[in-house]
Amino acid sequence: MRIVKSPCAIAGLAVSLIAPALVAQAGIVGFTGPSIGGITGAPYTGTRKTTRVQTLADGTKITHESIMKVARDSAGKIYRENHVELPAGSNDGEVVNVNIFDPVNRVQIFWSTRTKQATIFHQPDPQQARSIPTITPKVQTNQQPNNIPDPAPQVEDLGTQTINGVTAVGRRITRVIPAGKQGNDQPITITNEIWRSPELNLIVREIHNDPRSGLMTTEFTDLQQGEPDPTLFQIPAGYTVKEQFPNQN
Repeated sequence: MRIVKSPCAIAGLAVSLIAPALVAQAGIVGFTGPSIGGITGAPYTGTRKTTRVQTLADGTKITHESIMKVARDSAGKIYRENHVELPAGSNDGEVVNVNIFDPVNRVQIFWSTRTKQATIFHQPDPQQARSIPTITPKVQTNQQPNNIPDPAPQVEDLGTQTINGVTAVGRRITRVIPAGKQGNDQPITITNEIWRSPELNLIVREIHNDPRSGLMTTEFTDLQQGEPDPTLFQIPAGYTVKEQFPNQN
């Protein structure tokens, strides 16, 4: 078994492989990041571990792992911390990237220990955002439509269980891609098992199984309820701060 650790790459990969459209059809929100509204009154601190196992045709297994420190305060601010191992011989050794989502002040903040620079991205006012006209993308007419219908996702209740000290409610969502839909000669079955803590309004475990990409498990560990350290949300002293506003080039 080969193990490859690449937190930055896997963090992005996790979002693309969770199949948010599939999850949304069942009324569940997965590990797809914060929305502008935020979740208030349910603070916590924990470690989110994502493991993806891909099995090749010859039986070789390739395992990718990423670990992210995550925190949320009562106001809905979210803290995410990624550690990136640099290639051997690099002077930095390891880089820590931090991303903060602040729905109260409508900003996202990013900083890196490598550049010692923080960038504050100001989000547009919701009233202004609604006034921006939408652009309808052009549909290419040279593509032949595939009229094979997708069966509706099947949702199965899994009951409740305690996961890392919190009570979670589970569901399994099963989607089938019909034969011929994507050039496949047999149906493809994709499952998403999601365990959500109603108390924290948080997905504490998600198991995504897609034979095209492999098995991916995302789970919170070291989960502690209560207000996180407020200094987590403060830009470190000595960092250069840059601000970027809406419509700014």
